[in-house]
Amino acid sequence: MRRLLSFGMAIGLWHLGACGSAATPQPTTPTAPAVRAGVPPPGDEAGFRKLLSGEVVNGGLWFTDADCQARFQQAGPVKPDAFDAFARCVATLHLRPTGRTESLDDTSVLTDDAGFEIEAQVVDGGLKFIGFSGRAPGVPDLPSITPQSLESLRVGGDPDATISADEASRIFLPGQPVPNLVEHLRLCLGEDGQLSTVTPAQTTVPASAAAFAAVARTWKFRPFVVAEKPIAACAVVGFQYPAGPRAASRDRLPRPPELSKAGHFIYYVNPRDLGPRRVVGDSLVVPDDEDRMHLHGKRVVGSFKLCLDETGHYERGLLLQSTGVPGYDAKIARTMMQWVYQPYVVDGVAVPVCSTVTFIYSQR
Repeated sequence: MRRLLSFGMAIGLWHLGACGSAATPQPTTPTAPAVRAGVPPPGDEAGFRKLLSGEVVNGGLWFTDADCQARFQQAGPVKPDAFDAFARCVATLHLRPTGRTESLDDTSVLTDDAGFEIEAQVVDGGLKFIGFSGRAPGVPDLPSITPQSLESLRVGGDPDATISADEASRIFLPGQPVPNLVEHLRLCLGEDGQLSTVTPAQTTVPASAAAFAAVARTWKFRPFVVAEKPIAACAVVGFQYPAGPRAASRDRLPRPPELSKAGHFIYYVNPRDLGPRRVVGDSLVVPDDEDRMHLHGKRVVGSFKLCLDETGHYERGLLLQSTGVPGYDAKIARTMMQWVYQPYVVDGVAVPVCSTVTFIYSQR
């Protein structure tokens, strides 16, 4: 499966003065990562075979050839002695780029004659991964189809339906203008064409996932059929608010959702929501006397990513922006490790969450 990448989302800060008071959190704006298209592998057998060396992971593929299906349908590593057969089988799929962009810059998005959606990761001239898109731990282990394949199955519902302005107002930070919001969900159909599951396809905020999932559940589809047989399948679909004009990022395949150590989806939360849930620990963190002596009255800013497990305890943290004072950075990090919160609950279930906290310290 695709590697899972961790990234921060700056959504709030605390202002700490030398007097030790904490001011109201203020929102900041996240920066979107640069996106470049991956390098698609050759579609011919000989060209594809040249990419096979070292460790190659098959993330699951579907073949009409019975021998290929029996040998390579299941996900797993492809051993070197199977490279020739694997190249022959993949060549029968007639893979070609879908035109969909990919959030991982070394990975391309492909499709085959049946309409499945496949990702291929090529690094330094070698294939590292090829298999169904959007699959990750914690999601249904089903084949993936392109959004176009899913749309061809539609029998009801508006493909451009979106959430209400009232719902959007509860998703965005208070006092901020409402921008285009893009949400990606993984929609899975049963063999009967009914939506069986709707799960986040990226790390997101609970209100956004819930609101757009309700939109998705108004859609109706007929079964996805391959070789005259209906099969269960999933598609990663982009939604947006407002409905138009269409955002380019809506058609991008997103980064996989982050998972906790227990393997559960991580949600982002606003510090304004998380802060009041702290039951252990103090948000006031000031530099030690020795570090303050070197500040000479300067104002310093440090930003940290804080992730909590399902029980509300610290699971991991990440320094996003240093204060410029290593000792102060270390003290903040140690303090955050001691914080404990009431578990964050979504739909009656405690979930792991991440937030970004920015500390500002100034001497007066």
